[in-house]
Amino acid sequence: EWEYRHKGITVSLVDGSEYSIYDIHFSENYDLAFFRLPESNCPYIEGTVYDTLSQGSKLFTIGSPSGLSYTVTSGVFSGLRTDGNYTMIQTDAPINPGNSGGPLVTEEGKVIGVNTAILKGTQGIGFAIPMDDVLSEFALP
Repeated sequence: EWEYRHKGITVSLVDGSEYSIYDIHFSENYDLAFFRLPESNCPYIEGTVYDTLSQGSKLFTIGSPSGLSYTVTSGVFSGLRTDGNYTMIQTDAPINPGNSGGPLVTEEGKVIGVNTAILKGTQGIGFAIPMDDVLSEFALP
C-alpha cells in the first residue's frame, strides 16, 4: 500500500491512452482502491444499483485474466449473499485472477459491482461488491 501512495501507477485504457495516477485512496473495509482519471475525453461506464436485477439476469465481467487484456465473460445474477455487515452480489460469470477489481456489468451496460472473489474449491461461484457500497465506502455521490 505505502509503495503505491508514493510511486503512483500508470493506468492504460483500451484506446491506448495512459494516465499517471498518484492520489490513490485505499478502502478500510474492502479490497478496493479508488483514484480519479481526468474528466475530459475520458470514457466511462455508468453505475447502477443491484435492486433493479432479477435472478437470472445476464451479467458480464471485464478484466485481464492471466494477462489477457480486455477479456469479457458472461454469466447470470444468482442472488445476494450476506455475511455479517457485508452484502455481495453472487454470479456465475467467471471471475478469474485478473478480473478481480474489474466491473460487473448488466446487459444495459451499467456497472452494478466490482468483481472481488470466488468461492474457494468451486467453479462458477463468484462475488462482486455492490456499487452502492463502493460509492459509500469512498463517500462518492
